[in-house]
Amino acid sequence: MQPLFWKFWISLCAAMLAIGALTTGLLTQWQHFELHSATQADPRVLIHSVADQLERTLAQGEDPTPILLSNQLSEYGHTYLINPEGADWLERPIPSDMLGGEPASFEQSTTPPSILARAISLPDDSLHFMIFRFDKQSHPLSYLFQRFGATGALLAALLISGITSALLAHSIASPLRRLASVSKRYGQDKGAMDIDATLLQRRDEIGALARQLKDSGDRASTTLSRQKDLVRDVSHEVRTPLARLQVAAELLEADATDTHALTLIQREVTEIDNLVSVLMRLSKDQVGLNLERQTLDLREVLTRCVDDATLLGAPNNVSVQAQLSAQSAWVQGNPGELKQVFENVLTNALRYTPERSCIKVELISRAGHHRVSISDQGNGVPQQHLEDIFKPFFRVDAARQRTTGGFGLGLSLVKKTVSAHGGQVHATNLPDGGFQLVINLPAHESKSADGGSVKPQLQSSTQLHNATNRPGCLYYG
Repeated sequence: MQPLFWKFWISLCAAMLAIGALTTGLLTQWQHFELHSATQADPRVLIHSVADQLERTLAQGEDPTPILLSNQLSEYGHTYLINPEGADWLERPIPSDMLGGEPASFEQSTTPPSILARAISLPDDSLHFMIFRFDKQSHPLSYLFQRFGATGALLAALLISGITSALLAHSIASPLRRLASVSKRYGQDKGAMDIDATLLQRRDEIGALARQLKDSGDRASTTLSRQKDLVRDVSHEVRTPLARLQVAAELLEADATDTHALTLIQREVTEIDNLVSVLMRLSKDQVGLNLERQTLDLREVLTRCVDDATLLGAPNNVSVQAQLSAQSAWVQGNPGELKQVFENVLTNALRYTPERSCIKVELISRAGHHRVSISDQGNGVPQQHLEDIFKPFFRVDAARQRTTGGFGLGLSLVKKTVSAHGGQVHATNLPDGGFQLVINLPAHESKSADGGSVKPQLQSSTQLHNATNRPGCLYYG
């Protein structure tokens, strides 16, 4: 249960208990008031009853204290017993308004008297007086009942309940209105999802709603920002080949036999087609899931990629050293997709590592997964951009120059492909200089009918090569 539920539940229970207690109290006080008023208007029966009890008690020589302290009239005032010497039997101070004047007569009084008296004669001819004094202070609601009646008291109770309910409703409705206002402004693109910190810090459902709304707003803002960046980047990438196509078209208009213009058009169209192909692959939710999977050995895939990279690095005297696991590294995946992953990473390493340096490829098989690390001796990537390099079109070069080739989509495609195969990829700068990319893929092992391990049949080198060079699946750095 959440705090808001308990707030409502406890408030409702407290209100019901308060109303019940208030109603009981009002009814009790109203009964007391009616009895008080009736007794004060005509108390002769009770006065004579108490006086007769005191007279019998004194005549029998008993102590009248219990009767003085607790009798039928005690609820409405105080009973005094004055002895012949003029002192109270309980030695209480006698109020000054009781000492002078004659006690009020029932027959002559036009208003309810506040002090009543009756003489008590004993067999020894001694004369005592019982004096009763109404005490309005013992009934604090009497004044309200006299002035407003039961209806007024009930209206007062309803007013208090209404104010309490209004405060509770305001404590719920006010933050909801504020959240609705923020959401409306954000929906109209008039500001960020700026929610008051007091709402975010609440520990009830409203606080949870505020935090969820802010999180959703932040994610939506990030998505919109990335979408704008993607449109800008795609426009930038397409603008340059289109400009060259326009120049080539003008050259063809001037000379239809210009072979250089035809070559330029073919090259630029191919580049745009490659860009569109990669963008289409990146737009899919899970790259590679629609391709055929099989069990394959990562060592064989890496060996072929290392051989290709060695040939590409030879002109710059860049060597590629491979340290592969001694055991088979079985994974479940698409050979063409995985080969393209390692080719993209190795191509980036060859592009940014200096001449006469070394690229290291390491495969370590561990329980449940295989770890592939590819390290170069280049300048690395600024620490704050280690996560950004996996974003589409991101380049460390702020000038957005593509003199080294590629669209800036290679690592983005690498991460999405590895994720589609159930793996993870992360980048780091080496302590001694250089850049390292680590790829972790889940291990896979086939079992025969008798429970033994079976080495899967691998594709031939030609089949693997053909799978990685189908149209629309070229690699880009």
